[in-house]
Amino acid sequence: MGKVTAARVVDHVDPHHGDPEKFWNTAMWQPCCKWHHDHVKQRLEVMYERGQIGIESLWLNSDRARAITLGLMAGLAEEAGGGSGS
Repeated sequence: MGKVTAARVVDHVDPHHGDPEKFWNTAMWQPCCKWHHDHVKQRLEVMYERGQIGIESLWLNSDRARAITLGLMAGLAEEAGGGSGS
């Protein structure tokens, strides 16, 4: 969302949970930076496990992933700027 970072992680869009068929399904791999994997994707997976979103929203270019990214980035910018919200 404005910043380009090298992909260092291959994310399994469909969480494999040790299932070798899902693990090796290259059609469900997406490259991403560690920040997106550790912050955005983890939030998406929690929502998916709760049944709040479908598998299509687990792609990091989905509208849901973009909204989460923007929200997290806004929070980081507020922290960096010293904003406390009060």
